This record gives sequence, structure tokens and C-alpha cells, in this order.
Amino acid sequence: MQLETISGLDRFDFAQEMYEATSGLKNKDYEDIINQDIKTFYISGKKIMVSQILIYHFTELDAIHDTFEDSMEEYVQKHGLDLLVVVFTSIADNGSIIVGAGALKSVVDDAFAVDSEGAERAVLQDVVSRKNQILPRLSMAIDAFVGKK
Repeated sequence: MQLETISGLDRFDFAQEMYEATSGLKNKDYEDIINQDIKTFYISGKKIMVSQILIYHFTELDAIHDTFEDSMEEYVQKHGLDLLVVVFTSIADNGSIIVGAGALKSVVDDAFAVDSEGAERAVLQDVVSRKNQILPRLSMAIDAFVGKK
């Protein structure tokens, strides 16, 4: 607080500017975005990759929204995946937006069913942990999907 007074800068605005300058999505190759923090899992015999991207605000997605999912489908084909899941986790908004691609894309909706009231993307409040919150729900949905076949 003392430095904020001395500098005349708002610490929250300054933090956002710094974060967006170093970690923003603008002008980044989509494959680079996907590969930032990606892990491979085998669930019910299916090859799944889950990428988690930290962003400051969900508004950063506006710049890539229209074309990112097509790039995800290309990534699925290139890497022979059954499912690619990209989790955009917002620090400021304390939640995640989860996007899926591939033959098992529908399990993402099953795992993270929320009422988005016609929104283009649903925000999952307080969902920020790939290990503790995302993978368990995703695993259950994949197990159920594979079990139906």
C-alpha cells in the first residue's frame, strides 16, 4: 500500500498490465497456447490431453474465441487424441472456462454441465484445480461414456 501511494499506481491495474504483457493470449500461436501447460492421460483406454492456461480476465478469450476451437480440432488430429481439453483459468475471475475437442468432446459438457443461460461459454466459478476439480469429473464422464458403448 505504501508503494502504491508513493508511485501513484493502482496495484490491481498494474498487476493486470504486467500479467497481460507477459502471459496474454494476443499474438500467440494457438499451438503454443495449448502447449503452455499440457499433460497426457489415459482414461478408460482413451488418449486425453488436458491443457490449463492461466489468464487474468476471461475477456482475453474474446480475441481468440472465433478460431481457437478449429485449431484445437487440428491439434487432436495431429496428436492422435480422443479428447483435448483446454482449461482457461482466470486469476481475477476465480474460475475456469473449459473447452473440448475431438471425438469425446461431448463428455466435457457432461462433466461440467452448468446453466450458461445462452452464453457462448460457461464460467465454472471456483473451479481452478486440474488435479482436484477437473480430472475427477472428466474421468467419471469418460468412464460413463465408454461404458455406454
